[in-house]
Amino acid sequence: MKKFFLTVSVIFFFLTAYSQKSTDILIEVSYSSLQKDTITMLYQNNAWAATPIRNKELADPTANNHFSIQSDSIGKFIYFSLQKKDDSYLLVNYIAEPGDSVKIFVNRDGLIFRGKGSAKYQCRYDMDKIARAFPFFNSPRSYHTENKDVVLDSLYSSFYPVSASNSIKHVEGAKNCSNFVLEAYRDQISSLSYYVLKADLYGKSEKQILSSINSSYNVFGSDVTLKEKRRIQNTLVSIYLKKDKQSFNEIPDSLLAYSAGFLDFKTYQLGRSEANFSGAISPLPNPDKIYSGVEEIYENYEGILRDRLVTHYLLKSHKRLKNGSAEMATALKFVNDLECISLLGSLNNSTKPGSQAYNFSLSDITGKIRTMDGFKGKVVLLDFWFTGCTGCKVLAQRMKPIIGSYKNNKNLVFISISVDKDTVLWKESVSKEIYTNKGSIDLFTEGLGTNNPVVKHYGVTYYPTLILFDKKGRVVTTSVPSPENQKSKEALLSLIDKQL
Repeated sequence: MKKFFLTVSVIFFFLTAYSQKSTDILIEVSYSSLQKDTITMLYQNNAWAATPIRNKELADPTANNHFSIQSDSIGKFIYFSLQKKDDSYLLVNYIAEPGDSVKIFVNRDGLIFRGKGSAKYQCRYDMDKIARAFPFFNSPRSYHTENKDVVLDSLYSSFYPVSASNSIKHVEGAKNCSNFVLEAYRDQISSLSYYVLKADLYGKSEKQILSSINSSYNVFGSDVTLKEKRRIQNTLVSIYLKKDKQSFNEIPDSLLAYSAGFLDFKTYQLGRSEANFSGAISPLPNPDKIYSGVEEIYENYEGILRDRLVTHYLLKSHKRLKNGSAEMATALKFVNDLECISLLGSLNNSTKPGSQAYNFSLSDITGKIRTMDGFKGKVVLLDFWFTGCTGCKVLAQRMKPIIGSYKNNKNLVFISISVDKDTVLWKESVSKEIYTNKGSIDLFTEGLGTNNPVVKHYGVTYYPTLILFDKKGRVVTTSVPSPENQKSKEALLSLIDKQL
């Protein structure tokens, strides 16, 4: 009987899909009566999986979870996610190609995919199950409330190399098994899906390994000596360099350029410095020259891969680059793809020095509505954060003495905007003063989180993000020094004082 109803549902689905263009994307989610939920579809055109400027949402007003995307807005393909009413996800960054007509059946045992193009969905779903079978372990961290700092427990210091080796084994084991699943589906999916899924898999795995070891590379307990720290760091570098180097050569550049996994990995890898793990394993070809991420991309890639990689890199990283405006200007000189030029231009116009601030309208902790225009005549240092953000905790504690030093200056305002969606959670975090300080004005994004217009306007994808505005409400810089040490603290104070 269950099989009969499934068959009838599939037939009905295709009958209702008949009126759609053959190149449109049609996706429907069907729940069993015991599990019914309301779904929102999130996607970006032309495979921009991590581009907040292009983020789109589809919500079915009939609550039947039936979504249709017209072919003229798709591009090569799209990445889409299905978000449930409680903000958890049913699917994350799945590939949909023009012409897909897929029905997703949700039951207690998992998901079943039926229809045209459904094989790649099932393939990705099976690959995800493999990934869950190989849990990814980060190095042990803790937040010390007394020291108000994030550290790795010093008891684990001697086990860093073992932890790193195990992380590599876990990730590569999951990757190899997932790749086996992908090969089994190769004849059932398009060439585009096959190569993009492979690039995503490789890229995600490499980023996981880098992220895991990088977290162990710089954060140590206070009782670890400098000599021991250097020994551990050298061992971590040695372990990574001995592992098999992942090759992307089998994937055509024309498809690699559209892989979110590959672009994310390369962007993470490019965010290096002499002090972090990525810098240690990727020595610069000319130590006497300071290479920017944009310059490295220009020298090592060509065509659409170069254009999309540099666009992705700047969209994700421009807020934390020391010379973000200069790198943006360099990129705009050589990028040829019209869509990339448009994306970079939009971002550049909203963040370049001198551009007018976005006039947000957000509520503070008392419920009072605050607008950016209401702070004209004052210098504003704005930061974006969310509950659970480790870097945000660290920044808040480092900013505490700085905010305190300006407490009597009425010409300067510190504003903290949270992208939390839960009001109660936000208020609890503010009251505990872990992510913010008493001297700052705390604002809430009205439950919209990263979809709030002010977050989208500035293309915030990295947390915490700092932006400085002058007294006329114009952007001074999005590359605000984070007070990590005395030198950067002095640079921040100097930057603020120049505007007062």
